[in-house]
Amino acid sequence: MGSTFFFQWEIDLIAFLQRVLSDAWIEAINHFSGLADTYVMLGLLLLFYLGLDKEAGKKIGTNLLFAMISNTMIKNIFVRRRPYLDSEEVELLRKIDPKADVNDIKAQGFSFPSGHSTLATTLYGSIAYIYKKKVFWIITAVFALMVGFSRIVVGAHFPTDVIVGWVLGLVTINVVELMRNKIQKRWVFNLILIGTSSIGLIYCRSDDYFTAYGLITGTLLAFYIEEKFVNFENTTNPLRIILRLAGAGVVFAIIEFPIKALAGLPAFDSIFWEYTFRIIRYFLISLCTLGFYPMLFKYTAKIGRKKEKVSDD
Repeated sequence: MGSTFFFQWEIDLIAFLQRVLSDAWIEAINHFSGLADTYVMLGLLLLFYLGLDKEAGKKIGTNLLFAMISNTMIKNIFVRRRPYLDSEEVELLRKIDPKADVNDIKAQGFSFPSGHSTLATTLYGSIAYIYKKKVFWIITAVFALMVGFSRIVVGAHFPTDVIVGWVLGLVTINVVELMRNKIQKRWVFNLILIGTSSIGLIYCRSDDYFTAYGLITGTLLAFYIEEKFVNFENTTNPLRIILRLAGAGVVFAIIEFPIKALAGLPAFDSIFWEYTFRIIRYFLISLCTLGFYPMLFKYTAKIGRKKEKVSDD
């Protein structure tokens, strides 16, 4: 399953790095990938959206999710196998899906372009683009390089996967920002992004696409609902931020586990239902967490306010 194409220097480089770097160095470099892991990205997105800067959070979330689904759609076109599958010289040192077999391409995903490199560039690049500070661009460059290098060293990606991932992240930021500035009606902007993302329904057959599709559709609808009907306020109060993040975790659990259990029933044991439940699951998680859950914030608005008032006096 999948296609094989690479330059020999890519295999030589990966094999060289895995051979000359000590186990301690590889273990340390392995952790660089964590800068673009799901929980890190989700945590930063929620910190901005639910706490520090809601509008920045919306922009970061939109850029990130469009980059994610664009990445999966490209992967399903090229269906490039990962380097460890095509060369005995390369060893996989960090699984994409820890629970799955390394040879399960459906679970481990395709290689081109690198998702971690794309998302690291998009996440940190979006923050730099919004706040327009040189230090943030330096952080973006350093983190993107660290993540990309780690993906090569652990044998999960060819160097060309990483390079194209970086480019895709930068292109996504600029294209989405250009559209956001040109299209005044937010619902039209959202429909264009969802319509573009829906093309993948025709040909994509990997779990990550259907996860991304559920997330982007649910998130864009959530942002629209928040803007029209909720309009909660930002907060810099640590206690209120912690409560908001904790509440988001509770909402996630309430939705995640029942749907996951339902999807596991024998009656739904087919590819069609697997992908359908995956879309529904992530659509509801993002919609409820980002759209409906913030309606509760008005009931916790007084928390920490007395303390802030005393400090101001």
